[in-house]
Amino acid sequence: MKFRLELFIVVLVSTLSYSQFSSLDVDMDARSIAMGESFVANPNGIASADDNPATLTAQKGLTVFYNRRNTIPTKRFDEVFFYSCGAALETKYGNFSFLYKHSTNNIFEVGEGFSKLTPRYDYTAVISYAKNIFNNFSFGINLKTFAYKTNINNKYYKEAESNNPILFDIGVLYSADGLIDNPYIKDKVSAGTSLTNFGTDYKVKDFIYINNEQISTLTKLPRLLKLGFAYQLNISSFSKSNFLKLLFTGEYSNLINNYNYAHVSSESCIYYSSYHLSSKNNKSQKDFWGAGFEATVMDILSLRIGGTAYPFYNYYGFKGDFSLRYGAGINLPFSLIADNFPLHICFDYAVMITKDKDNSLDAFNVSINYENPFF
Repeated sequence: MKFRLELFIVVLVSTLSYSQFSSLDVDMDARSIAMGESFVANPNGIASADDNPATLTAQKGLTVFYNRRNTIPTKRFDEVFFYSCGAALETKYGNFSFLYKHSTNNIFEVGEGFSKLTPRYDYTAVISYAKNIFNNFSFGINLKTFAYKTNINNKYYKEAESNNPILFDIGVLYSADGLIDNPYIKDKVSAGTSLTNFGTDYKVKDFIYINNEQISTLTKLPRLLKLGFAYQLNISSFSKSNFLKLLFTGEYSNLINNYNYAHVSSESCIYYSSYHLSSKNNKSQKDFWGAGFEATVMDILSLRIGGTAYPFYNYYGFKGDFSLRYGAGINLPFSLIADNFPLHICFDYAVMITKDKDNSLDAFNVSINYENPFF
C-alpha cells in the first residue's frame, strides 16, 4: 500500500549536530568553556555537576548561579542562545544540586504561500547527588530529563514535541596529593570518569504526516563515556596561603552508541533535521578532546585558556580542528569588607574562537556562594 507523505519543510538554522548542540550536552559554564570543556576531573567543585556529578563533593555551603552561552556567531540571531540556572547545597548527608538548562532557537517554517521564523526550544532538568565514599574518592549521580518543543501555529500541521525520558548519569572522582613536599608548594592530581544519558526511550512527535496522522519517531540520545584528569599546583607566600593556583585539565569523551541524521524524502520535498537520529554508525564522529589551563591569583582573579576538538564539521572549525577558547573570572569575597563574612560573588567570562574571527561567540556566569554549611 502506497502512503501519501505530507509535510512542510523545516530548516534548523542553529545546530549542525544534535548530540553536540542541544541543552542535553552543551556545557554552559563559562569556566569550563574557557578551558576546553574539560572539567570531568576538576577537583574544585562544579556547581552544575554537568560533566561529572562526583565533582559536586567539593561544593561548599550554598551556591546559586546563572550561565549564558551564545550559539550562533551572527548578529541576526540574537535570540539564539543557551542559558542555565540552578543551585547547589552542601549537607552532612552529601551534596545536592538542581540545574535547569535551556536552548532557545529558531526554525525556518516553509508552507504553502508562507515562510517565517518560528521559535523552538529544548530543555534539560537535572537533580544531582554526590558523596565522599572514603578518603579521596567520591561518587555522584544525576537524575534528569530532556524535552524538545516548537511553537508552530499552523492550521494544517501540529507542532513537534517530545516526551520526557528519565535519564541517569553516574560518575566517580579520585584525588590524591602529588609528589611535591614543600612548605610553600603543594600539588594534587585527580582522575574522573562518568557515563551519561542512560535511561528510557526518547520519542518525538514529528513534522511528518502520513494519511493525515502525525508520526512519532523513536530517536537515540547520545550516550557518552567521559575520562579526564586534572593537576593542581598551589604556591603559597609568607603572608598568603593561596597566593597562586595553577590548574591543568584534560578530557576525552567517546560516543558509545550509534547516531546520525534522519533523512526522509518524498517526490515533492525533503525533511532534514539534526534532532532526529538514525541508527547508522559513523565511526569518525565518536571522539571528543579538550584541554585547559587556569591561573588564579590570591583566590580573586583567574585567567583561563583552552581548546577542544570536535569530530565533525561545525561553526568553530573543520572536523578535528582545535578550537581555541580563553576567559577570565573575578571572585569578590565579602571578607574584604567585613571580616570572616563567608559570602562570595563571582563573575566569569569566556570567548570561543570560530572560523569567522570577527564573529566569535561568548559566554558568562554569575554566581553567589555562601561558604558555611547550613546543616
